[in-house]
Amino acid sequence: MRYLIKTFLLTAGLILSDTAHSEDGYRLWLRYDEIEDQVLLDHYTAYIKGYLFEGNSALIRSSENEMKAGLTGLLGRNIKEVKGLRGSGIVVAGTPGNSAIIRSLKLDSRLSGLGSEGYYITNARIKNKKIIVITANSDQGVLYGTF
Repeated sequence: MRYLIKTFLLTAGLILSDTAHSEDGYRLWLRYDEIEDQVLLDHYTAYIKGYLFEGNSALIRSSENEMKAGLTGLLGRNIKEVKGLRGSGIVVAGTPGNSAIIRSLKLDSRLSGLGSEGYYITNARIKNKKIIVITANSDQGVLYGTF
């Protein structure tokens, strides 16, 4: 009898706690709530103007979707996909194999020990434009770097 009571109480507690604060598994893992620190939010908003993902694989498209969701949630506004480097503040993502921009940065020595799942994030300057680079040896690495 004690076992049944404990089981009932545990089950009821789990159901009630889930009802009180229900979220899907995705949101439990990746929560992109708007940044509350106004100084930090202003800094990021001033710096990040758009994103450019180079490559056409399903993993690159997933990376791009994740970046859009993350930036929109964290910054509280839509960040646009751009088609080229027309100014500073662009997040450029891809591999040296699918991005001429990333290839031009000659990051081979940084990528050499990362394997297929590792990634490298850095600031760079191309033709006097400040950018953020997310790169890897594989599209899977780019996806991981985007998170």
